[in-house]
Amino acid sequence: MTKAGLDFFETAKQNGSWMILDTVETLEIPKNLEKEFETQTGSKVFFESLSKSVRKAMLQWLVFAKRVETR
Repeated sequence: MTKAGLDFFETAKQNGSWMILDTVETLEIPKNLEKEFETQTGSKVFFESLSKSVRKAMLQWLVFAKRVETR
């Protein structure tokens, strides 16, 4: 691997982007989403009924959202 490639990985590890999707991979539900599930009857059951790939996609959207309002 070139120095530029190694530098990229090192930077990603330092700024946290290297592990940003770890919680998505384990299907960990963020606290704010868990709170919203509590306010909407049946929403958590529906979310959990979705396929793993769809749940991962939704959780990824939340992780990548830049504004709190978007999350």
